[in-house]
Amino acid sequence: MKYVLCKECKGYYILQEGESINDFGNCRCGGELEYVETHSENLNKNQDWNEDESEKLNGGYLQCDKCHGYYVLQKGEKLEDFIKCQCGGKLEYVKTHDEVMRKFQPMDEDLETDYQQFNNRGLALYHKKKYSPAIKLYDKALKIHPDFPEALNNKGNAIIQMIKNKKSMERIKGYKQALSCYNKALEIQPSNLDILNNKGLALAYLGDYENSYKVFEEAVKIDPHDLGTKITGKKVSQIITNQYTQKGYDKLKNGNYNEAVKYFNKLLEIKPDDIDALMYKGGAMFATRNYEAAIKCFDVVIYIKKDHSIAWFSKGEALERLERYDDATLCYEKTVEISSQRRGNLKAENISPVLNMDLITDAQEHIKRLKGL
Repeated sequence: MKYVLCKECKGYYILQEGESINDFGNCRCGGELEYVETHSENLNKNQDWNEDESEKLNGGYLQCDKCHGYYVLQKGEKLEDFIKCQCGGKLEYVKTHDEVMRKFQPMDEDLETDYQQFNNRGLALYHKKKYSPAIKLYDKALKIHPDFPEALNNKGNAIIQMIKNKKSMERIKGYKQALSCYNKALEIQPSNLDILNNKGLALAYLGDYENSYKVFEEAVKIDPHDLGTKITGKKVSQIITNQYTQKGYDKLKNGNYNEAVKYFNKLLEIKPDDIDALMYKGGAMFATRNYEAAIKCFDVVIYIKKDHSIAWFSKGEALERLERYDDATLCYEKTVEISSQRRGNLKAENISPVLNMDLITDAQEHIKRLKGL
């Protein structure tokens, strides 16, 4: 093991994996810290080098109840000759060196009963991106206090960060481990927004989008104005949107129109104004000859974005199938009007010049044919 030792009170701390002396300031007594390689070196620095061992044992020891540093009593010295430790702690008499070492405790970061300090030290390593050593410290905290929600939440976060670049199966396993941490933490603190947000993210990473969204709905009910919930919820919403859009599009491309509609409906429950989902759903309805339902989708798009030329054209096609030729003609004319005006601003509208020109040409052909009926 490697140690950090206080030059003044002789308190010490066992360095954890990933830590160095540079991570620390001064000892809590104000003393300067130094690095030692071995425990024997640590003990040597804690002893009075001017007396042999027999004289030390005969004199006994004074030990501080605060920093647990100790002093070897010299011949003729007694407890009453001393006031207090330089750290401010009360001194007590200890007879043997073994008793000293049983009572001797490291500095507060390594106290075996101080789970909070293990958690804090783990958090410091987490921010240095040393996730594996951080998890070990969280585990130490949880061994002392298994129902410590902060350590459970922090451990889940560290696991997710650690597996980001792992293979698919390892990531899935890690997300499940993190989710287990969040679930246990929420049993203790069910209204903790930070933990709820992390659980929602873990569920999204696992592909359980419906439950992920439910978690964020729950978080919003607890505090509609919480910035963390809004930011994380937006991130998850984007993940869900992308996944449902892709799955729905894949089904649509393969001709599984009813399955495609299911995905787009799920997406629209979360984001009712998603134009892509509305357009894809309208396309699926059109393909199944449910023209009225398709028109409803295109109408919502036009309500959101009045100059959406593709929505106008698609609505015109659906109306034409229903033999509502006059209404269809108006839609095609609107398509030509919007597309012609847009020619100088195609980049801003995110539409290619070829597609824009095709819309104008196709709409004009439809108009010509319908007016000839």
